[in-house]
Amino acid sequence: MNLDTQSLQPIINFIWSVADDVLINKYLENQYQDVILPMTVLRRLDLALEPEAWYDKKKMKVGYEIAFNKYFYKYDALRPLSEIAADILALENETEHLLKEIVE
Repeated sequence: MNLDTQSLQPIINFIWSVADDVLINKYLENQYQDVILPMTVLRRLDLALEPEAWYDKKKMKVGYEIAFNKYFYKYDALRPLSEIAADILALENETEHLLKEIVE
């Protein structure tokens, strides 16, 4: 297979434009190759293995999602607002006392 750089230039330009749009502010421009090359290799491998990725529809089973919250989550009632406010005031007093110790 003879690859002509001129014929591939539109594809190359497209890839770099996508890279500029997607990777900008996430990677420096000289790091693009560290991201694009592995993704390209993975995609090529994916395409090479695609014919082997078959399944037998007769052996397929319908799967269902288990709602873990429905069966395992136990609701804890919220504390009263007065109790929460008292805890916050106690923490404020404690931090104020600690700050006084630090300053003195």
